[in-house]
Amino acid sequence: MTCFIILSPDVWAENGLAYSSLVSNSIVEHVIPTASSAPYGIAVDAAGAVWFTETDGNKIGKLISSDGVSLTEYVIPTAGSFPADVVLGPDGDIWFTEYIGNKIGRLTPTGAITEYPLPQANSMPIAITVGSDGNLWFCEEGGNRIGKMNTSGTLLAEYNVPTPNSGLNDIVAGPDGGLWFTEYLGMKIGKITPAGTITEYEIGAKVFGIAAGPDSNLWFTETRANRVGKITPLGTITEFDLPAGPNGPQGIVSGPGDSLWIVANFSNKILQVLTFGAVLNETPIPTDQSGAVMIAADAQNNLWFTEMDGNKIGQLTFTGGSIYLPLISR
Repeated sequence: MTCFIILSPDVWAENGLAYSSLVSNSIVEHVIPTASSAPYGIAVDAAGAVWFTETDGNKIGKLISSDGVSLTEYVIPTAGSFPADVVLGPDGDIWFTEYIGNKIGRLTPTGAITEYPLPQANSMPIAITVGSDGNLWFCEEGGNRIGKMNTSGTLLAEYNVPTPNSGLNDIVAGPDGGLWFTEYLGMKIGKITPAGTITEYEIGAKVFGIAAGPDSNLWFTETRANRVGKITPLGTITEFDLPAGPNGPQGIVSGPGDSLWIVANFSNKILQVLTFGAVLNETPIPTDQSGAVMIAADAQNNLWFTEMDGNKIGQLTFTGGSIYLPLISR
């Protein structure tokens, strides 16, 4: 009789077992034409184009071909706007936050940019996503609010986060229809319903990135605590230690192999984490001290990440599949 059992890495080692995970082909790095552009946010559209923000370059970049030749940059009209995050909108346009410009930006596929100022000064919009209601939801770090805007550019609402000076950092749509966000300084995970009701969950560590996982839970990174965690839609929290570091986990995304893929900013690696917490792959980034921070996945099993200090867009490709080796019962 043959059975398949999921074991933790220490149990694999103790029993002489092995686990075959996705096999890394390579990391290719694409140099951004604008020097010292400090790329940060990143997203991939339905056609496979990679969009990213250039915080110091004051541009939105678009990478089409895998060889990095077809790279276009769009200058944001507001000087020094410090574009932070970017997302593909339900209207097919690219939406982004202007952290210093205090605006939400919109870029059409043909390159036209429209900016929508926020009504309150120093809102500092940082992260943006699309909700189940088809609106754009974003974190206002300076204002300590969650904002909601429709695709016509009308600001529909702003909701105050209960914890003062929470340090809002990232936001994602959850499988339950809610919007889930991280409070870096408040050390909490927040959830806001489309109607605006906010619930907060205590973590006790500085949380950076958040993503919807392949297991219908929300996964988040604890940068200083060297952990990755998950929270169910009902609020149950589980945390997992990462390999000896410091690794500095930041950006996180659901990707190939039904895994979570994490940017380890301090150790300059991309980590693959299974949904039971085991780390399978630690892929070094070729550029030393690249300052990699955010990550996105496409439909072709590519992972794309921003290198703020390296001034590059990284591309990590994989082949094969995850296989559990059988244990023969005795």
